[in-house]
Order: sequence, then structure tokens, then C-alpha cells
Amino acid sequence: MDGARRRRVTRRAIGVLSAGAVFVAGGALGALLLRPWRGPMTSAEWYSRTPEDRVIDVGVRTGPEQPVQAYDVEEDAGRVKVTVWMKPYQGAQDATGRATTVTVRLTDPLGERQVVDQAGIPLAAERRW
Repeated sequence: MDGARRRRVTRRAIGVLSAGAVFVAGGALGALLLRPWRGPMTSAEWYSRTPEDRVIDVGVRTGPEQPVQAYDVEEDAGRVKVTVWMKPYQGAQDATGRATTVTVRLTDPLGERQVVDQAGIPLAAERRW
């Protein structure tokens, strides 16, 4: 009797654990599929100020068929870190890059803060204003 009870509890526990594992795996897969996918990162090369102190233009180099998809900005008191993603391109393309500009909106005015790329390397300042 004692062995039968133990076996029943074990089967029930396995069933609960299996259902929990399926639930967790399904949730993780759903989160992975629903999140916005970003293509490869590209390096920012320069930045320029604009008349509005909370907006900067960032120069990047992309492939001929790879427009900029998104950017992220991390700001603190001393620097502004900009990461730029390109749209992934399927198929063959030549190795020529093209320069393009991304308009980046900041939370706080740029002021005297340093602008860096995703690796923390300072960007060259190209002052237009």
C-alpha cells in the first residue's frame, strides 16, 4: 500500500512538472517570437549637433541594401552612448558601404557630454551649428 501511494504521488509530480516545463518553454518561445528582432549592429562614426540641444545626428556606414532599423541611447551625466542596428539583408550584395545619418533624440540636452558608440569609443564631433 505504501509503495502504491508513493508511485501515485510520483506520477502526479511528473505530470505537474511536465506541464510546468511545457508552459515555461512555450512562454519563452512566445516571448522570443514576439519581441522586435534587430539586425546586425553598425558602428557610428561621427555625430553633429543640431539647433535643438536634445537632438543629434549620428553618421553610420551601412550596406547598400541595409537601411537603419533602430537605435538605442543610454544617457548619463558624462556621456551619451548610441547603438545603431541595420535591417538584415538576405542575399548577395557588394562590399560597398554607404554613409547615412540617423537622427537621435535625447532625454536631456547634450550640453558638454561625450558621445560614444556601442563599444564606448568617442565619436568625432562635426559641428554644423
